[in-house]
Amino acid sequence: MKKNLKKTASCYKPYFTTFMLDLFFAFLASATALVIPPAVRYITSNIANIKADGDIRLILTIGGVLFGLVLVNFGSRYFISYVGHVMGAKIEYNMRSEIFDHYQKLSFSFYDEQKAGSLMSRVTSDLFNSRKEK
Repeated sequence: MKKNLKKTASCYKPYFTTFMLDLFFAFLASATALVIPPAVRYITSNIANIKADGDIRLILTIGGVLFGLVLVNFGSRYFISYVGHVMGAKIEYNMRSEIFDHYQKLSFSFYDEQKAGSLMSRVTSDLFNSRKEK
């Protein structure tokens, strides 16, 4: 178990900064998603008590803050979706490359007992299947 965890962590090592940014933006998206509903509830519950003259500025300020929160949420989700996906694709590429390099170092007797096509399909399908099972 510990060996598998170390191996997995070594796959993320070249992308540590991107991974940390991805986690930060995931936290930011979650935080903004939690702040927006109470702010909307505050506006809708207090809208009947607002005077026509003085509190229009308050409504516009809260609306501007909500719009800013939605933009932050959108930007965070875009970063997670795009950059996080690219990072995952690069990690998969590195893992497949590492497996292929290992295959190249194996003896010819190994390939006498194995079908090359099934070995290559395992390189591509094992990574995909391990992701689906979790």
